[in-house]
Amino acid sequence: MSKFMSIMNDNDCYVYCLLDSSKPGIYKYSGLDFQFDYEPFYIGKGKGKRLFVHELDVLTGKEKNVLKRNRIQNIISSGKFVISCFLTENLSCKRALKLEVRFIKQIGRIITGDGPLTNLTEGGEGFDSETCSRICKRSLENGTHPFLSDKIRKMTSDRMLEKVSKNKHPFQDPAIRKLTTESTKDILTERNKRQLEDGTHIFLNKEFRDKDLERFRNGTHALQRPQTKEACRVSREDALAKGIHAFQNPVNITNTIKRTIQRNKEELENGKHPFQRADFYSKRKEKNDLKLKQKYEHMMPYVNTIKQWLKEGWTLNAICDKITKMKISPLKWYHQKLKRFLDSITMLNA
Repeated sequence: MSKFMSIMNDNDCYVYCLLDSSKPGIYKYSGLDFQFDYEPFYIGKGKGKRLFVHELDVLTGKEKNVLKRNRIQNIISSGKFVISCFLTENLSCKRALKLEVRFIKQIGRIITGDGPLTNLTEGGEGFDSETCSRICKRSLENGTHPFLSDKIRKMTSDRMLEKVSKNKHPFQDPAIRKLTTESTKDILTERNKRQLEDGTHIFLNKEFRDKDLERFRNGTHALQRPQTKEACRVSREDALAKGIHAFQNPVNITNTIKRTIQRNKEELENGKHPFQRADFYSKRKEKNDLKLKQKYEHMMPYVNTIKQWLKEGWTLNAICDKITKMKISPLKWYHQKLKRFLDSITMLNA
C-alpha cells in the first residue's frame, strides 16, 4: 500500500460543524438523523486541532473564506462565541471527505442560495485560494454570484450600516481592525497592482464605471446615504482627534502632492487637463454666477435701498449696522462681504 493510501485510510479524521451561538433554535435538515440547537454555518473535515483554529485564523487575518470570516467576526463582535462540535469521528480521510460532501449538500450553502453554510465549495476537496478564485470567477461569468444581485447588495449594505450605527461592526473593534489592516494591506496592494497591469481591475471596467456614475446621478449611491455620510464624518473626526488621520501624516501629504503634480503633468501633456477644455472657463463662470445669485437672492429687494444709501453718502460701517439691525441676514456683514455684494448688484440686475 502506498504512503498516500495509508494516510487516506488512517482513522484519525473527523467531520465537524461550526454553530452560531447568537442564533439558538431547533434546526432540522432532511436526510440528517440529528438536529442542531444553534444555526450551523460551516461544515468541515479535519484532524487534530483543525476544529478549533477558525476563530484564531480570523483574528490573525489568515482566514481566506470571506463569508466564514465575516460570520465569525459578527459573532465575536456581538459578544457571543463560535460553538465547535464533532459530527462524526474516527474516520478515514476518504470517508470523512464523502461525509463532508453529504452534510454540506443536505444543509445547503449561502453561495448557492439553498442554506446557511458559508462553505465556498461542495466539499471533498478542502479549501484553498485557487479554488475560491475559480468558483467566484465562474459564478461571476455565469451571473450567479450573490453579489451581482441588487437585492443582496442592498441588504448587505443596509446590514453593515446598521451595525456601524450601533458600533457593532467588526471593523470598529480596534484589535480586529489593526490585525485586518496589517494582514490585508500588502495583499490588496499587490493584487490591485497586478490587476491594473493586466487590465482586469474592476475600476477599468467601463460598464462598472457607468453604473457607478449612474448611481451618483440618481442619488442612490451608497456613499450618498445619510448613514454612510454620518459614519464617515464620525470616523474622520475620531481619526483627527487621535492624530491618526491620513492627512495628518506628512509622508501621505507629500505622496499625495507628488501624485497630483505627476497627474497634472501627464494630463497637460496629453491635452486632457480640465483647464484645457474649451468650455471650462465658461462653465465655471456660469456656476459661480449661479452661486452668487443664490447667495444674495434674499438681498434683492433691498438693492435700490442700498443704492440710495450710497448716493446719500452712507459709510460702509453705517450700512452694515443698518442691515444687521434690519435682520436681513442672520450673520453680521463685514466690509468684504458687503463690497462683494455691491459689486454683484449690476450682475444681479442684468
